[in-house]
Amino acid sequence: MILVLPPALDEVIATSQFLLRTRREGGSVWRALWLGEGSAAEEPESLERRSRLSEILHSIETFSAPWNLLLSALVGVWLMSAPAMLRLAGAAADSTHIMGALVVTFAVVAFAEPARLVRWLNVLCGMWVLLAPWLLEGNTPAWPWISVVSGLALISLSLRCGPVEDRYGGWQRFIC
Repeated sequence: MILVLPPALDEVIATSQFLLRTRREGGSVWRALWLGEGSAAEEPESLERRSRLSEILHSIETFSAPWNLLLSALVGVWLMSAPAMLRLAGAAADSTHIMGALVVTFAVVAFAEPARLVRWLNVLCGMWVLLAPWLLEGNTPAWPWISVVSGLALISLSLRCGPVEDRYGGWQRFIC
């Protein structure tokens, strides 16, 4: 279910920009919303040059996600499974489960080019994962060091934006 978020976010941003452009050009926003009419702006020619297969694969955000975000999602999956594998208990297990789920969510949302800023939330999650073993009870002897490695990996993987192939008009300044 979470994999539908990046393409949906793309559509919300595109629709919002289309409606704003229609309003600026004096068209009917209501008509543009329901019928897709009202804007004289043409699609960029660069979209015509892209092959059909390339366009289909690019529209499925998982295929165009940067490698660092895919690895961040894997770190999140690891964090969700770590309490069972390492026999963590109490607050440490709960925190690790929750952080893992948040990391996966933020990484998958950041698959979408216009939502790449969301990856910075994984830096915060990585800092918590890094510090939590010394603040929470329920650790095993190995967990603090595994947590440090996981937190540092998550932070370093979240620093890179990854390639942005499309243009998003006024939204472009918020990407990366």
